[in-house]
Amino acid sequence: MGRSCDEKTLRRFFTPFIDRARGIATIEAEELRHLKTVLRLKEGERVCVFDGSGRVFAGTIEELTRSSARVVLEEEVEDTTESPLEITLLQALLKGDKNALVVQKATELGVKRIVLFTTERTVPVLPEEKRGRMRERLKRVSIEGLKQSRRACMPEILIEGFRDALIAGGSAPLKLIFHERAKTPLKATLSQPVRAVTLVVGPEGGFSHEEVTLAESMGYVAVRCGPRVLRGETMGIVAPALVQYALGDMG
Repeated sequence: MGRSCDEKTLRRFFTPFIDRARGIATIEAEELRHLKTVLRLKEGERVCVFDGSGRVFAGTIEELTRSSARVVLEEEVEDTTESPLEITLLQALLKGDKNALVVQKATELGVKRIVLFTTERTVPVLPEEKRGRMRERLKRVSIEGLKQSRRACMPEILIEGFRDALIAGGSAPLKLIFHERAKTPLKATLSQPVRAVTLVVGPEGGFSHEEVTLAESMGYVAVRCGPRVLRGETMGIVAPALVQYALGDMG
């Protein structure tokens, strides 16, 4: 493992084109534009590159062309940003750019998996073509969150129906669904340390009684988060932050 990446001097760039065998990484498209036009980096300058799999490398820009930047890899950088707590966030689809906001901030907060889902009170079920376009856009948003937080592992992003989303929540020992009429306060469920948590946040109109009942039948615990009713995008950010503070590595 190499020396730590100097966060004050080295910029970080995402690229799927890291060839460890050849010791070369290639930066293209939007990341190249940011490197050349926004940051005005030149050949000979050092940067960090990552591909979202958890590995980061420091290297030097060897060649800049109109279509790519070639980086010679020098050392692997130790990643110290991933949380020991595995958080899966199930977030009901929201209107407009609110989905992007939640994905970006959840990424910054260390969430490992983000599942957007439809309910009785959200937008209609999206056809696969639109799901694919939305996933690609949200992946780009997530990359910005990774760079901001200096994470190396890209969250998995899925778009599902409600039942499939609950299944995707996995077998975490603690699975919580936020519901304003729940009797159990969130903090009452965070007294025992666990390594994985699944959080379910509803749409702007809230969950139906049938949806909460279905979740509870699948092992989810209905909880409330204080006396105030928060918007869907607010809860999608607040919930991971509170859980990271109580059980993870924040605070």
